Amino acid sequence: MVHVPQAHLWATGLNHYLRDESSLPKKIQELAMLVTARELDCQHIWNAHAASARKAGVRSEIVDALRDRKELPGPAADETAVVHYGREFFRTHRVSRGAFQAALEQFGRQGVVELGLIMGNYSLLALLINSFDTDLPPDRTEPLLPV
Repeated sequence: MVHVPQAHLWATGLNHYLRDESSLPKKIQELAMLVTARELDCQHIWNAHAASARKAGVRSEIVDALRDRKELPGPAADETAVVHYGREFFRTHRVSRGAFQAALEQFGRQGVVELGLIMGNYSLLALLINSFDTDLPPDRTEPLLPV
């Protein structure tokens, strides 16, 4: 986005709000980023956020199951709400009333909007990253996404 400075400015402002001022806990933010990265097969975002998600409180077993597209081992209700919301949207381009209601009960109206904004923002980034085929850092610590 550095080649489109005005868009970069706006995108950076949204990212700042979502990362620093959102009503959602860091754990939920990071999980939403991982769901987006996994569903869009974005190695770069996955690599950048898997360790951050663990640090924010997402259990390693959950991170690994997401990466490998396996059933999540004993997720909490808030984790289930995020994963179902994201998977439904990315796979069907819709969110069912049930998935929406579960997210609403966990995060409230503002939180559901912010959840969608996080997933949308990271979708934008994934599109650009995957389109430009950016290289992963040589010192990465996360296993590659199986794609």
